[in-house]
Amino acid sequence: MIIKSTPYQNLLLAFLYVGVSFTLTTTLLENLPSDYGAYYAYSMFFNEDYTLYNQAFDHKGPAYYYFIKVIGNLFGWGSYSLFLPFFFTVLLFLYSNFFFFKTLHKNRDKIFILSVACIATLSFQSGNGSIAFFQIACILFHIGFLIKFLNTSTFYNYIFSIIFFLLAFFTRIDSSIFVLLILFHILFLTNDIKVKIRCIITILILSYIFYILFSNYFDFDLNMFLNSNVIFNFIYPGAYDGNLLSRFHKPESIKIFFGSGVGLLFIVLLNQILSKKKFLNKKFYKNLQHKFVITLISSVFLVFIFILPITEQAHYVLNLQVGCLILCSVMLSLINIKKITIIPIFLVFMYSNFATTLFPTYKFITNYGCLNTLECKSLIDIRETIRDASNYDKVNVVYGNGWVNILSKKTPSISILNWPIIGDNKINKFYKSVNNFEKIIAVKNQTLWIEKSIYDKFKEEYDYLNINILNVQGIYYKVLLN
Repeated sequence: MIIKSTPYQNLLLAFLYVGVSFTLTTTLLENLPSDYGAYYAYSMFFNEDYTLYNQAFDHKGPAYYYFIKVIGNLFGWGSYSLFLPFFFTVLLFLYSNFFFFKTLHKNRDKIFILSVACIATLSFQSGNGSIAFFQIACILFHIGFLIKFLNTSTFYNYIFSIIFFLLAFFTRIDSSIFVLLILFHILFLTNDIKVKIRCIITILILSYIFYILFSNYFDFDLNMFLNSNVIFNFIYPGAYDGNLLSRFHKPESIKIFFGSGVGLLFIVLLNQILSKKKFLNKKFYKNLQHKFVITLISSVFLVFIFILPITEQAHYVLNLQVGCLILCSVMLSLINIKKITIIPIFLVFMYSNFATTLFPTYKFITNYGCLNTLECKSLIDIRETIRDASNYDKVNVVYGNGWVNILSKKTPSISILNWPIIGDNKINKFYKSVNNFEKIIAVKNQTLWIEKSIYDKFKEEYDYLNINILNVQGIYYKVLLN
């Protein structure tokens, strides 16, 4: 036994989860992640005049925005309150792992090992992974409740499973692959025809309820949702380009996978499995419990979501890491990990996490308060713009990331995500067809802040506008459109 008492194990995990969630959250101030800035700013400023997919364009679903909205309404907006949604997102992600492992295993030492291992997935991550943390958390709750339903036949577990699937689906559209898992369960793991009918009816009713709730709250229709989440993602740069082989060429992702320690744990367990002859027998796998079949399928789907985009991002690796941790949980149900390997692997987990978060945490604590005075080092390039923006009712930044709006507490009228406005390609034309950016900037005597790096291209693209530079503010030109 690693720790003699289960309550002590759970208490230790609670402290670890809160601690690592806090340290990762402090990295927001270090790099002002653009994705999290946009998610938070949108959630902060949504109202009847600034709605999702209309003025506020994005190719993600509404669920994570609602999550941030709830936390913001509870604890306040802006200043240091902006860290809380990310903190609770990471905490939810970690707890979802613990919930899943506890559903799969009865051995508390194995639950503890896997629950500590999931901390390693936070290594090398930033606020840009916030929506991936939330999506994967929902997927793990979905799988966990589905396994509980298989074990107990208590139908409310199935209802919770579908609820979390829908939350994942309305977060990112690639979660739709788990529809196959739901169908597999109904077709092959459910024998009672009445239960099958109840499952199908539950899915249809809950899907309709979720769509109605989200569409009414955020004021969008089905066409807007499909345009933004399906069609746009099919023409997204790099999303579906290239051949199949190129999707496996992700050297930076592999470095993160092994550098975090998750890859090391996976290889050690796989080696133990392959060294035992009985696990090489096909008959052994034919007799696997249904919960392990569900788990294996889920891990394949998560790895598929990692492989799908051709581009590399640190937060894409989360799907690979969690998918392999799920496989590790299956392997640990079949074998016992050698104690001699636990401590070195745990040291890699801790080192990889602390190496990427301790210094930002130190700077966060020693410079606490700099966000209110705008003296933080990360704000140097936008400090002047934030102060100037506070004098305006509406603040529109071209090629911004939401941070100017958040820290000046000024609502935008154009989409914060407006990078597709320049160019002559499919994505540029599609963006202009679904967003009212050009209509808004056509208003006379309007002030814009344009990032310097794209100013010349912007001026060339919108040559029908009379653009006058008023002054230079860090990385932005402040301009007047006549």
